[in-house]
Amino acid sequence: MLVQSLLAGESVRKVAARVGIGPDMVSRFLLEAGAACREFHDRTVLGLSVESLHCTRVWGFSYIHRRNAYMPEISRGIPRGGWAWAAHHAGSGMVVDWAVSAGDGLAAEAFIRRVRKRLSTPMAVRVLERDILLERGSPETGETALLSRLFGRDRREDRNEAGRDALAAAGDFRRRCLNLELALAFHFTCHNFLADAARTPPAVRLGLVARGWPVDTLLAMGAHEMIP
Repeated sequence: MLVQSLLAGESVRKVAARVGIGPDMVSRFLLEAGAACREFHDRTVLGLSVESLHCTRVWGFSYIHRRNAYMPEISRGIPRGGWAWAAHHAGSGMVVDWAVSAGDGLAAEAFIRRVRKRLSTPMAVRVLERDILLERGSPETGETALLSRLFGRDRREDRNEAGRDALAAAGDFRRRCLNLELALAFHFTCHNFLADAARTPPAVRLGLVARGWPVDTLLAMGAHEMIP
């Protein structure tokens, strides 16, 4: 019930009330399962041979509200908000990778480097409206400038000169990004591998696994081990 409620998109408090446990236990399960899902994904989704991938900013969140934009952490290069990035294979529906970080060109470049490590062939960057399209081809030298024009480029000052408050805010921003990334790991892993009567899981379509997972497999993910 806990897994099914989370996959249905219910809030942590609503899931806790439905299952009869505390919200902190629901959050802890989500983070532990997300960490195990991320570890499994990093081990399994490698050496992919695909023709193209769509990389896009899925959604964003506000870390520092606009009314607090005068705070010193803004001038120290800490992003005002974060973005969730996702690389999607249109043919199979597989979410190849994801990340939660800043939304500028530097973050886009770092995400693309992560995605390329999962592929078996070189991929070149192309622009598709406001999205990034990775197609087979040799990477070009002007990718950094292209991504900066598309998503902008934040000016980051030396973090060593930041005060104690700014460093604390930077650490809190990284923790929030990590927690959201682990939550995405749980949901995207379920999307990629979980058996569904209405569809074939994307991981099966792409040939990564022979059959989809039962829900019981997800219950074992918190132990960081997979059921054979």
